Amino acid sequence: MQSNNISFTSKIKFVDAKTLYQLRKGKRVDYYYDFSIIKNNDFYTEDVRTCSAGGIMNSKTGEVLGFHIFDNTKFADKIEKYIDVIFHKIKKPDRALLIGGKKLESAPDSMPRFQKIKEAFLERIKNVSIFEEHTYRLSQSDFQYNKDIDTWFICGEYIEPNTLMSRKEVDSEEKLKNFFKEIKLANGDSLYINDTKIRL
Repeated sequence: MQSNNISFTSKIKFVDAKTLYQLRKGKRVDYYYDFSIIKNNDFYTEDVRTCSAGGIMNSKTGEVLGFHIFDNTKFADKIEKYIDVIFHKIKKPDRALLIGGKKLESAPDSMPRFQKIKEAFLERIKNVSIFEEHTYRLSQSDFQYNKDIDTWFICGEYIEPNTLMSRKEVDSEEKLKNFFKEIKLANGDSLYINDTKIRL
């Protein structure tokens, strides 16, 4: 009999856009509204820029949830409500991934919202992997979570300033460290770029 439990550790793998597209399965966590949430074994979302996104899980029950909180100033005061909804859907989560945020004059609520989510996660969840603040003005993260192998697949894309709009992808440790302002890996989680293990 197959267990519903997921492991107490997760793999986080940065891959290219083509690979991520080929891996796509499950339900899409939409981002056209201020807040979207999906409780499903497999899920994916795109265009995490100034938004905050990720997922939480309960390793004992096997429940997994993905979310995408759109950076919309109109709904900035609802962030506590969104956090409450996330923790209402899955009781006693023990692992999580949080990704997103960006400092832009045009998105003044992006990092304050991210920080509130981060604080709530660190208060309530023992193990949280955090990829905080995209450093490039033109950058985004897309991701896919697959429960059967307990793996997060992430594609980080960016355009460097003054490079004639040439799109690049995170495919090395150096690029990864330049892509986010801060990276914190949860106890037990492992980080890869393609098939190369990264030790931060």
